[in-house]
Amino acid sequence: MGSRIVALCVALTLAVAVPFLARAQGGAAAKRETVEKKKRPVRSARLEPSEARSSRAQRLPWPKHWPKIRWWEYPLAAAGFGILAYVQFGTHTSFRARWEGGILFDDGLRDGLRLSTRSGREAADLASDIFWGIAWAMPLVDMVVVPALDKNGTLFWQLAWMNAMVFGIVGATSRAMHKTTKRARPLMRGCAEEGPDYDKSCNGSPSDFFSGHTAMAAAAAGLTCVHHGFLPLYGRPWADTGACVAAATSAAAVGLFRIMADRHYTSS
Repeated sequence: MGSRIVALCVALTLAVAVPFLARAQGGAAAKRETVEKKKRPVRSARLEPSEARSSRAQRLPWPKHWPKIRWWEYPLAAAGFGILAYVQFGTHTSFRARWEGGILFDDGLRDGLRLSTRSGREAADLASDIFWGIAWAMPLVDMVVVPALDKNGTLFWQLAWMNAMVFGIVGATSRAMHKTTKRARPLMRGCAEEGPDYDKSCNGSPSDFFSGHTAMAAAAAGLTCVHHGFLPLYGRPWADTGACVAAATSAAAVGLFRIMADRHYTSS
């Protein structure tokens, strides 16, 4: 079910992003920097229509003074996914909680935000999956679609390895924390009070701290904001700012819906 939801989110994001990116690309102004000035014949400052279209078709390349992925960052990205795979599949999963209950403001916010019915909590859980898919799909779409439209292999390579490094490290850290802290999800309290019908995950492993959904969504939002903040990927300032706002909003929605679904405490 989760994989189908994510696939649907990616498909919908692509369907919306591709025409939008193509339209934004067509209106982008050329911002190329020249190292050497060459003498050119005196001519009118107004560009011919064909020249204007050609100019708009070019997007800002990877700036020469910016560092590219260094050699040691390749194994670092690979190590993140390797550790994630080992923690997920190579270590024992305990179903005995080591840490139970909320801290500080957890209980008050749980009482105020948790939905009272199982159907409501399941709907909130589904909503968190959808916004999670949207959040992490955005940097992946930017990584694939924009370089493909510009035929810019350098841009694809740099964005791909930056994304891989962040997702690998965050994913590995999240799963490692789940298996070391073994904090019981708040829904376990509902299972104890109302029985196994309270939630389908009443027999699940203690993996509350910290929220993997929220961490990955926040990491994806950070990548989106950094990419669009330093590169005019969509060609217009309002479009690049909008991408950052949309990603950050999706990440915040993930965290909110996880609390409403009783999947995590606020501190997680």
